[in-house]
Amino acid sequence: MSKRKITDNNLYDLLEIPSTATEQEIKKAYRKTALKCHPDKNPDNPRAADQFLELSEALAILTDTKAREAYDRTLKAKQLAKERLDVLDAKRRKFKEDLDRREREAKESSSKTYTPGLSDEQKLQREIERLKKEGSRILKEEQEFIRQQLNTKTTFPAATAETKPLTTSSNKPSQDTQSFEDFEAFEAKILQQLAAAAADQKRKASVETSKEVENS
Repeated sequence: MSKRKITDNNLYDLLEIPSTATEQEIKKAYRKTALKCHPDKNPDNPRAADQFLELSEALAILTDTKAREAYDRTLKAKQLAKERLDVLDAKRRKFKEDLDRREREAKESSSKTYTPGLSDEQKLQREIERLKKEGSRILKEEQEFIRQQLNTKTTFPAATAETKPLTTSSNKPSQDTQSFEDFEAFEAKILQQLAAAAADQKRKASVETSKEVENS
């Protein structure tokens, strides 16, 4: 017999018969296939001799009760192993598809905020500039509000932990002095908030850069 492993091929497929075939059906299938593959009928086929030997092995094993039982157990084990691998492959494909989808979503989300081609430092600087512009706009709006309050002779409350209701100038002495002091305190608070926002943005960008370096 050939040194090739018997389990390399499915012997039933080789003879083109079902695994439930009887001995008579096995012999009939062997004769039919062997006549087609015999080396004498296929002098130009370099594998004709090997194919004929494979058919002979199939006949010998499948017509021997004990050998066939052992082969069937081996074949079944291989089929079960293949099925398990197929399931694992399907899970791996699904995992990879989910991972690819999350990466695409992350890139799409990032592209709405960041411009491709910019370095991390450039992106951070751009965000800081944006915060400065937004902060300036807010400060101007609040300054205009204060100016309107002063024009209507209404004092602006000092910046405290709890916001108190606005009071009219009739309830406080030294109206103008108190109003300007309150405005300076409010302006200082706005500037502190802008500085804190810029520092927080810089911290987040630094953390994100560190993560990208670790993952690369």
